[in-house]
Amino acid sequence: MEFLVIGKTIRKIEARSVKEALRLNPDAINAVPYKKTVKKLTPLDLSIVATDLETMLTSGLSLSEALDGIISSKNDYTVTIFFEIRTDILSGLQFSTALAKRKEIPPLFVESVRAGEESGQLPQVLKTLAVYYRTIADVHSKIGLALIMPVATIIATAVVFIYMLNSLFPQLRSFARDAGITKFTGVTNFFFTLSNNIIPVAIVVAAFVILFIKYKDTIMRYLPFVGKAYTLLDTHMDIFLIASVLNLVLTAGTKVQQAFNYIIPSIKLKNLKEVLKQAQDKVKRGSSLAESFYSPSVPGSMRNVVEVGERSGRLPVMFEKLAVSMVSNIDNDVKVIENSMPIALTLILGVVVFALLGTFYYTYFAIIAQVMGGMK
Repeated sequence: MEFLVIGKTIRKIEARSVKEALRLNPDAINAVPYKKTVKKLTPLDLSIVATDLETMLTSGLSLSEALDGIISSKNDYTVTIFFEIRTDILSGLQFSTALAKRKEIPPLFVESVRAGEESGQLPQVLKTLAVYYRTIADVHSKIGLALIMPVATIIATAVVFIYMLNSLFPQLRSFARDAGITKFTGVTNFFFTLSNNIIPVAIVVAAFVILFIKYKDTIMRYLPFVGKAYTLLDTHMDIFLIASVLNLVLTAGTKVQQAFNYIIPSIKLKNLKEVLKQAQDKVKRGSSLAESFYSPSVPGSMRNVVEVGERSGRLPVMFEKLAVSMVSNIDNDVKVIENSMPIALTLILGVVVFALLGTFYYTYFAIIAQVMGGMK
């Protein structure tokens, strides 16, 4: 097995365990398994890396020394990624070119670093990237915590549904048969049929739960109360993305039309995505950014920022301020989602429970009515 041994130098060796790797290298302070992976770096990973690199480069360390610091501080799968990037840099490749070889690192991060290298503004670009990915990571974390409740609710409802079909409805059917009732109609017959085929029904319910867990983020967008909050969050996230990236490329001196290649694939709102595609073509033909963004689908705050920024010649600063203001709006959107989620789930759970219990008692009283009718 291969290990990265971290000490005065960082090198790769063969060993059977971490203990053996350390024993073979007395000056080593750590040994980390060298694992090949195609797992993409998370926004939190990217934020931490950008922050660490910006801090170390600003303090005067060289890029290879900064990467040494990152490798030395990690114990996870990212060690292998940045060790290989460091090796490529020491062999003569540019940092952005070494990053581009790694599928685990998104194009936005790679091209932003490239723009920073070309303009000599790499630390500043890394600082902006750190803020951007930290915001994305915070949103994902908070939304993930908020979605624990709906997942638990769906699982609990599925368990109750299967329990009723497997336990309560067979008891009703046995009671009906003891009373001489063998034919059932309507809803009663439907649920008794489900009860007789409990295994296929359980498989279907399990598949439904799995699909809900997989697509829960999309499903939440169609719930009452929560759906509107999600739409507003998507709008603010899109504006934050556009403002952050345009601030990056303008600060680094890169052409604006190139930035659209990194922005458009990540935009969630379809109307805004189409406007950006058209804007990219207009900018290529020589139109100003303000003219390109003149559309009802572009939020007014962004149009105003572009117009004022171009008139004043301070467009990067205006985009930076817009991105900062969007961070505050995003925090508010997440709080609204967290607060409205219990309301939406209470309504949905109430409907589901009412339907299950209503069906059970409807069947129960229907059987009683048939029994009483047979006794007359």
